[in-house]
Amino acid sequence: MSFSIAIPSHPLFAPFCANAERVCQERGIRLLQGNEQQCGEWLARHTAELAFVTPLVYARLALKTDLRIVPAPVLLLEGLTYAASIYLKPASEGIITCVSSNASDFLLQMGAAVLSEKFDLPLMLTPSGTSNLNEALADADAVIEYGFDATHDVVLDVSDEWTDYLEAPLPLGVWVCRPEEVPEDIADIIHAFADTSRLEEQEVFELDHRGANAGRSGKIIADWNDEIEEVLQQTIEFLFYRQYVPAIAATKVWLRDVVERL
Repeated sequence: MSFSIAIPSHPLFAPFCANAERVCQERGIRLLQGNEQQCGEWLARHTAELAFVTPLVYARLALKTDLRIVPAPVLLLEGLTYAASIYLKPASEGIITCVSSNASDFLLQMGAAVLSEKFDLPLMLTPSGTSNLNEALADADAVIEYGFDATHDVVLDVSDEWTDYLEAPLPLGVWVCRPEEVPEDIADIIHAFADTSRLEEQEVFELDHRGANAGRSGKIIADWNDEIEEVLQQTIEFLFYRQYVPAIAATKVWLRDVVERL
């Protein structure tokens, strides 16, 4: 069977795709690499039959076409992880404008969404036009970017804010396929893609910031478990509540939610 796989090029997803080029070459699989939006587009257009995508991509596409989530390595952030941060302008009297140099990326959008929910703010994340935090904060009340810059005074951690508000981890990436168009050993291929030494659960502990440390911690989770499906469904419901999607898609799992093959 000839088919194509799409993987995101962002460093956050690198452990899940470390061996992808070698495995695809050995198996005669076409490999597509791009940003998270491109991976979603390739899956939507039938250019790829399998893709590592965000919950938002799945939530949108599953309303239009038959897809399955493969119970394979996933990326979830629980609590403090420093994967992305919300920087607040210290002198600002309120938060009206919120920007990012990666405003279309799922993790950063969720940062704005949970900030809006927690503090009852009508926020919309818009492009900043610069990746320089100081320049961005000169014009905006809040900036959301990947990583953590300790030189800024008022910083919130995106995954920590999410977990505090929803009482659940934040899922960032899942393997999604068109069930009629992938081989039966697709889960084995996905596992072969990964660098297993980098997929072990990682604990993150709070760093001292401006001489303060509240003792917070978090986890970066990569192994599929029985609770992940519930976490994904909760995330999709949040996306519907925030009107990212017009309806709530079901979380259908590969080889469990049976599809009839032609």
